[in-house]
Amino acid sequence: MSEAALLLGIDNSSDEGSLALVRVSEDGSPTLLVQKSLTGRNRSAEFVPALQSMLGRTNSELKEVSAIVVVYGPGGFTGLRVGISAAKALSEAANIPLIAVSKLALLNSSNGTECIAILDAGRGEFYVRQENGDESLSSLSALAMNQQIRICEPSLTPILEGCNLQLVPPPTAFDAVRAALPRFFARSFDDAATLDANYVRRPYADTANAARIVS
Repeated sequence: MSEAALLLGIDNSSDEGSLALVRVSEDGSPTLLVQKSLTGRNRSAEFVPALQSMLGRTNSELKEVSAIVVVYGPGGFTGLRVGISAAKALSEAANIPLIAVSKLALLNSSNGTECIAILDAGRGEFYVRQENGDESLSSLSALAMNQQIRICEPSLTPILEGCNLQLVPPPTAFDAVRAALPRFFARSFDDAATLDANYVRRPYADTANAARIVS
């Protein structure tokens, strides 16, 4: 790339989300300027003030942002909707390119080497990403106990007792930006108008409604 760029990262896929402003140098190296946690219950109201604060702290303006990187799932349904809606709104309003990345993909490659990545999906199920990139919903009985499994949720440790586990810190918005850099350099962006959350499974309300229709 010929000049430095400013990227905005958004991750609202878990109980503790984050925003990050990242400066990418002329040689392609990312530097975290500021990262802010999103922990409030009303994330939609918290998002804009947090972003304004970050832009102010770095003497930046939204029009300077070269791309927005958003974690689009899997994760909590409400959090994903808030994060993706905000990313799409900013992208369309300010004409900023958008890149969506999978949280499982971030976890899968978080230590520089790839292995099976698992997130808690609730109801005794797990979001799973295989080394080949396939993502699915799985039960405990379907997991390969002899393969290395990477997790970022300590609560899964006793549940997956007996598995070859590797516990790592949860991915952040900065991690999302770093992972998206190859696509940014290649100008491989997502369509903000059609982007949807990567739920892996449908929200419970949708499933329940479908069951009532069938019955």
